[in-house]
Amino acid sequence: MGDLAQELRNVKYLVRALLDFNSGPTRFGYPDCLSFLENLTDTVHVQRTGGDVLISAKLDESVHHVERFVQARRVRHPAPRPIECPPRERPSAPQLPEAVQEKVLQLMGEGHVDEQVLREAYYRRFGERLDVQLYGFASMEDCLARVRLGADYENGLPQAIVAVLAQYPDGILMSRFIEARARELGRPPTLRTIQLLRRWAGLFRLFKTDPSRDLILQPDIYSAAALLRPEPLPARSARRVTDVRGSAAVLTVALLEWESEWPLSLLRAAMNHFYGSAAFVPPFDAEPGRPCAALCGDTWHRARVVIVTADRVLVELADVGERRLVAPQLLRTLAPRFSTLPALCIVATLTLPPGRRAWCETAGERLLQLTRGCKLTCLYDGTSVELLDEQGLLLTRQLALEGLCKLAWLPVTVSDEVRFNVVWLQEQRYIFSYDLSRLMGWEGDSALEELQRRGIGFQCVCLCRDSEQWCALMPLLSGRADTEFFLFPADNIADAVNLLCYPHNQVGADVKRELAKLQDM
Repeated sequence: MGDLAQELRNVKYLVRALLDFNSGPTRFGYPDCLSFLENLTDTVHVQRTGGDVLISAKLDESVHHVERFVQARRVRHPAPRPIECPPRERPSAPQLPEAVQEKVLQLMGEGHVDEQVLREAYYRRFGERLDVQLYGFASMEDCLARVRLGADYENGLPQAIVAVLAQYPDGILMSRFIEARARELGRPPTLRTIQLLRRWAGLFRLFKTDPSRDLILQPDIYSAAALLRPEPLPARSARRVTDVRGSAAVLTVALLEWESEWPLSLLRAAMNHFYGSAAFVPPFDAEPGRPCAALCGDTWHRARVVIVTADRVLVELADVGERRLVAPQLLRTLAPRFSTLPALCIVATLTLPPGRRAWCETAGERLLQLTRGCKLTCLYDGTSVELLDEQGLLLTRQLALEGLCKLAWLPVTVSDEVRFNVVWLQEQRYIFSYDLSRLMGWEGDSALEELQRRGIGFQCVCLCRDSEQWCALMPLLSGRADTEFFLFPADNIADAVNLLCYPHNQVGADVKRELAKLQDM
């Protein structure tokens, strides 16, 4: 009982401490707050209503600016209005929204062309129904036909994408890709880069070298090679192409018009434009017998893998016939546009004879008749075709009489002891003979003195085995192991023959007449 009384006394003590009891007038002399407000008759108006007290301000001209300021600071919230759905009206002309059309094109690019299959794929992919009648189309077939018609201008976009990326083997920034694509197409782009990435994701490889920089786009070499369909090599100014069948190969002989280019150069230019100046990852999976594109020096060649080692790959160049050792990173997959051309199909060419500006209409058929059943030996890139066996020499003369070719060299027999060849190299005539070459090795200066006495200013040309013109005269060497030989300008063939025959005999009148015919060749 005593504990309960003590607890009650403690509670009363706390209540007295917390109560703010009246201890007399305040500093202004008013016993409470209400008395103070009632005394402010010029400022506030106090009205008692039952147990409530209403306080309002008394306004005059001096405080109207405060009223306007307070009202301006008030925030008025409009009353909520009921949301009404717009009426579902059919548009006057059928038209798909851009977002819906992009989704439909994406599904059509994946092979969904059937109407029902496309509807189901659209619902599974995007979670909404495709109601084409809402956009003004009579049927799904009408909608897909309109989408295909509108996308016709985009048919060349994948090829343009590959062409742009091939120019940047090290990659191109995503922000700069749209400018490069506009230059390639020749018109402003209609699709953003992100739309291209979604629609043709298999053409790109994305990576970042720096987290703070933009994405870098590179071509996917395997998908890009499969995308480009095979196309024949554009043979500029070539009248016709004739297949000449030899022992085990098929050579395509092109009749080149006046001022035309070599087809092999056209192939190299096309491969250099397609593959670029350097290889890029992923590396080529080299296997023996697999065709590839090999970078030798600064030129791309068609090749076939022969032997694969740890750090080198031995390849055989299809259009040259040589074998080269190249690094694995300098090999790429051979695109179909280049793999469909047979090996060595563009090396054999017949240049238009001098003085003519066009081939006759029957030149191709005549060439096919003359070469049927004969074995052709063609020189490499830039020299005339020459036939070496006995039947080939007869055919060479016949082709020359027909006006179908210009001989690479012509044998000239002065006597049983004196023979030489007149050779054409780069539109210039030279004399080649082992006897003339030995003149350079005579002891003393008797040969040079004879040249000076006759006023013959020979500027001999020394050809080494590693020179570009060496292959043109290889058939004349007859298997000799010489490492160099000399050619003499043939501006004055009669004087050259006199020098060759010196000091035994001079050229007779009948031989001079034969030599005079060579001046016009």
